[in-house]
Amino acid sequence: MYRSRILLCTYLYMYLSVATVSALEMAVVARLEGKANGDWFGTHVANLGDINNDGYQDFGIGSVEGNGRVYVYLGSPTFDTVPDLTIAGDSVNGLDTGYSFETTGDLNKDGYDDFMVGYLSQIQRIYHIKVFLGSNTPDAVPDYQIVDTVDHTSSSFGVFLASGDLDSNGYPDIAATSFSFLSGDRIEVFLQDSVFNPSPSFTFTDSVVQFGYYGMRIADINGDGYADLLTSSENAGSSGSSYLYFGRDILVNVPDLIFPRDGYHAAGDINADSVSDFGISLGQFAFYFGGAFLDTVPDYSIGASAVGKIDGDQYGDIVLSGDILGAAGIVRVYLGGNPMDSFSDWDSTFPCAPFQGAVTVDINGDGKYEVISPSRSYPCDDFRGLVYIFSSDTTTDVSDKPPGTLPKNFELYQNFPNPFNSSTVISYALERSSLVTLQIYDIQGKLVTTLVEEAQRVGIHQVTWDGTDYRGEQVASGIYFYRLKTENSEGAGKAVLIR
Repeated sequence: MYRSRILLCTYLYMYLSVATVSALEMAVVARLEGKANGDWFGTHVANLGDINNDGYQDFGIGSVEGNGRVYVYLGSPTFDTVPDLTIAGDSVNGLDTGYSFETTGDLNKDGYDDFMVGYLSQIQRIYHIKVFLGSNTPDAVPDYQIVDTVDHTSSSFGVFLASGDLDSNGYPDIAATSFSFLSGDRIEVFLQDSVFNPSPSFTFTDSVVQFGYYGMRIADINGDGYADLLTSSENAGSSGSSYLYFGRDILVNVPDLIFPRDGYHAAGDINADSVSDFGISLGQFAFYFGGAFLDTVPDYSIGASAVGKIDGDQYGDIVLSGDILGAAGIVRVYLGGNPMDSFSDWDSTFPCAPFQGAVTVDINGDGKYEVISPSRSYPCDDFRGLVYIFSSDTTTDVSDKPPGTLPKNFELYQNFPNPFNSSTVISYALERSSLVTLQIYDIQGKLVTTLVEEAQRVGIHQVTWDGTDYRGEQVASGIYFYRLKTENSEGAGKAVLIR
């Protein structure tokens, strides 16, 4: 059954590769992977804002290894894939983390964005939200804490988090879902002011289970200066509904609009009118324009995992990142405009890496937002986890290099040393910039590990293989093959490992 799913995804990949005419160039610029099966690396990803106030957006990737981890990556013009900050679970007090974290915006109005992380006490079943204030040198020591003590024996508090200024007092507020069989599902709101407030100020509720089950988004959707809260409920309609609660000076627990479909939500301004638009993604895809005259009729039948300025113009673009039958990942980008069309401007598929949503982050400050798509079940339901970062910044400016230093042909060189004992270097020349994949296979043709899968510029490149597989474990002595593939060329070589 699983093999048939892979074959189907392979056929779909071949079809899309031939059938799609892209109006947008995108490339894989980074590929981050978990350390071992069961890590669930990429169980959550989030744009954390600019927590060190250097002009570059930062982001986090969650993992459940150990007691959980939140890896924080600081944006920069020369971004690398080494985390700048690691927030770990608390093994002493039995607090697990890694599944829930989001930006809070600038809570204390000091010019630095702050962020919040969800924790679970496995012993007492008490949930915590810890807030980390931004600074020039962000650290892993929480500055504030919210503790949920209501129905904690059956409650899942903080599984989804969101932030925005619901009462328009200049301070972003915090919202957290809470799922409970005893008291019902709810969304607790912690209205903020100049002094941090750890107690719920207001509660949104509904009469059924699965209220807020697909999370929530906070954005100013009707353009009145108050952030609004969008969530889902199974209460109305055969396929559920989405509820929109307008922000106001005094919040009320009555939805202002009910949209006849539920699912995951994304928000952003795709038509450059300074008002957030939003999409719903699950069974029935829909996208709606925000504004003062909202209605419940979809403007486009397009789902949305995230919205961001992918191509760098004034319009937000729609990103849909999901899976094909649970066996492959697919990412689609729809360029925004006024008006815009409903045709995909770029898409690509990735066998054995089903994606769970996406976020957009301008990592290097060039105005073109990167797309970050996680696949926590990669590879093939082993749950090691994988995160792809895509970008439309595919410039190949090499004018600062003197003539004669650039390769004129594609070439894959013999690895050195060969045979080797502990490590060997594989070198290759690219005559043009391209998406590059370099993989190691054993003598039976089984994939051992992927060394490179990213966009690379023209020039000579060197990659070291340390004789380990994708799990980081040493492989046995024997003959191995390395295969290099670009968008226009490919080559292979043989390496001999002697322990």
